[in-house]
Amino acid sequence: NSFWGRTAASPMAVLDDAGYLAADLFATKVTNGKYASTIDNGKTAKNRYRVDHVFTSRDVRIAEFEVRLASKPPSDHHPMFATLSLVG
Repeated sequence: NSFWGRTAASPMAVLDDAGYLAADLFATKVTNGKYASTIDNGKTAKNRYRVDHVFTSRDVRIAEFEVRLASKPPSDHHPMFATLSLVG
């Protein structure tokens, strides 16, 4: 798990050290990026843990990242989306 804007906590650090990019930190456009991906007692926290992630290799361009906040999400997690394209 990690806090928004940081990859300092394991296992995030392991993926970061291996060269993978967290889409929410490297996307050109971020929507709802400060929100947690989970719902606790019907509420979504800001600047809290995100337990769901999208990681890419460095040969992928990350155009957009979004935590899609839904009034009635499909589970106890909000959907997350990333728009990616291959570089080169």
